[in-house]
Amino acid sequence: MKVFIVYCHPSEDSFTAWVRDFFIKGILDSVNEYAMSDLYKMNFSSDMTEEEYLRDSNYINTVDFFQDVLEEQKKINDCDGIVFIYPVFWTEASSKLKGLFDRIWRYGFAYGTKEKDFIVFDGMTKAYKSREQNWDADLRKAYQKGKSFFEKTENTFSVNDRYFIAVENSD
Repeated sequence: MKVFIVYCHPSEDSFTAWVRDFFIKGILDSVNEYAMSDLYKMNFSSDMTEEEYLRDSNYINTVDFFQDVLEEQKKINDCDGIVFIYPVFWTEASSKLKGLFDRIWRYGFAYGTKEKDFIVFDGMTKAYKSREQNWDADLRKAYQKGKSFFEKTENTFSVNDRYFIAVENSD
């Protein structure tokens, strides 16, 4: 199994970089694979063009996307799961990550219900005393999430070797 990691932080000297590394170690220790896009290192263009806006706002499903969009969509399609690792700046994701959602999550590509899990490692800025107290436990949690990312549960099912988790069933 393979997970696609979208990593978005401007500094390698950050707790977020540690979380990324421990998650990757968990993935590799579980004998799985990963692919990663580091939005800052690749200088991902977060600005949506007028052409992109008009296509999505009018629900036009075409394949005439920019090359960087097609490359990121291919990375997503080549993997079995997707993980976002990023800090929260002023209660929001960074503009680069927001731009990824604006440009990659296109009509006809990513709309629909997905299985999701959201983990917050709070109090990890250098100003918080709790940073040192929580450091090891938070990194163990990141490692364990990576290691168990593809474990199947009783609600897991497969269609064409793609694994899904039923969140809710109707009668």
